[in-house]
Amino acid sequence: MQPTHECTDGVIVETIFIHSSGEQISSGKLHVPATKHDAQGYGSALTYARRYSLMAACGIAPEDDDGNNASKPKTAPAKPAAAPAPAAKAPTKVEGKDTEWQLKVVAKPDGDHGEWSQLVIDATVLQIGQAKSEADVMNIFKTNRNIYDEVKSGSPTAYEVLMDEFKQARAKHKEAA
Repeated sequence: MQPTHECTDGVIVETIFIHSSGEQISSGKLHVPATKHDAQGYGSALTYARRYSLMAACGIAPEDDDGNNASKPKTAPAKPAAAPAPAAKAPTKVEGKDTEWQLKVVAKPDGDHGEWSQLVIDATVLQIGQAKSEADVMNIFKTNRNIYDEVKSGSPTAYEVLMDEFKQARAKHKEAA
């Protein structure tokens, strides 16, 4: 089952496995902010939340999909340049510290830094959704600091999105405390 929960800035989905005996296991609630506050924005957020909540509950790493381009932060149009700069190459494999909140992010051999950064954002949002406290949120950041520094160096806009996710999560846990 994947019930939704009330939220004003996006959607919250919970994945619950139910055994024939009646026993239930919940994966916890996952919050996905809506990029647009209209039916399409909330519908898109709900689709992603259901998919990522189920994947997290089953321990499945996300694959790149069509929706990645749609969920990338929009940037201002660039000024025309004499020659377009080549897209930064994604790091092949980066791991956080070996703790409970460790991320391991592997890029496609021909992937660019923007795609890789979006994968880091998606994985981080899943982890933040599983955090039970502000301390957990901070541990996610500390454990994977080297990954976030790599995002910052290659995709400053993606880094801003990540920092916003951390700020929102910290604020949510402060309010709950």
